[in-house]
Amino acid sequence: MNDEFEAMQQKKKDLEDNIDLCSKKLDRAEKLIGGLGGEKDRWTENAKVLGETYINITGDVLLSSALVAYLGAFTVDYRSVSKLLTAIFQFNTTQTKKQC
Repeated sequence: MNDEFEAMQQKKKDLEDNIDLCSKKLDRAEKLIGGLGGEKDRWTENAKVLGETYINITGDVLLSSALVAYLGAFTVDYRSVSKLLTAIFQFNTTQTKKQC
């Protein structure tokens, strides 16, 4: 009888330990899920920003290439003369339109 009682006491203690372990696991799982919920929002926002960047990348590369080609091939003196010639041409064009 005492052996049976001791066995049941041990079984009760094992079950209580198991309940305690399960409740700790449940608490950790809830914390993990809560933390990952915030990560979902962050990843969603990050994906949106990357999508917008991906759409704009072609234009960014085109402008960058144009700038590098312009700055690399022409000296400062040539660019100044080119701007001057462009300004003169635009002035002449507007004067011609006014006379017509």
